[in-house]
Amino acid sequence: MNKELLNQAIKCLQIRDVIPEAIDLRVSDNYEPAFPEHDNLVLQYRHGIKRLNTKTYDNNGKEINVLIAHYECALRILPPVNNDAIKDSEINSEHDHNIEHNNEDVLIELIAVFAAYYEVNADIQKESIEEFGKYNVGYHVWPYWREFASSMLARVRIPIVSLPLYTIPE
Repeated sequence: MNKELLNQAIKCLQIRDVIPEAIDLRVSDNYEPAFPEHDNLVLQYRHGIKRLNTKTYDNNGKEINVLIAHYECALRILPPVNNDAIKDSEINSEHDHNIEHNNEDVLIELIAVFAAYYEVNADIQKESIEEFGKYNVGYHVWPYWREFASSMLARVRIPIVSLPLYTIPE
């Protein structure tokens, strides 16, 4: 993490809004929410910047520069793992939390892309924007993702799943 670049971005950017822009929910034919057979379901998740772009808007004759950060969040629910060698700490390490499974094993998969809008208040280097994208955008998007994922999983009758708090990537 380059703190100098990150601090420059923090000084130049102001969060304006976070909105979902793409949603994909898939429920397996093998999952019957009315007759749940699975205890100790396995949660896998990943998240990260998909792309960053800037735009200039005209607001009553005044130009406003905006950074739009597209941040993808995904999770999937699997039946319990029979392999005792896989521990929770292994599932929850890094920011790509995947275990090898066949796609037929996936009971539910939820993917959402959020657009985080930032007003750009001063000139900013591309490298600062990229550093900000890696380390700060997720912090702004994560509360929206946690609420959205919890709501969607409740709608498909998955027992309560609590996504962890956001952690800054190493």
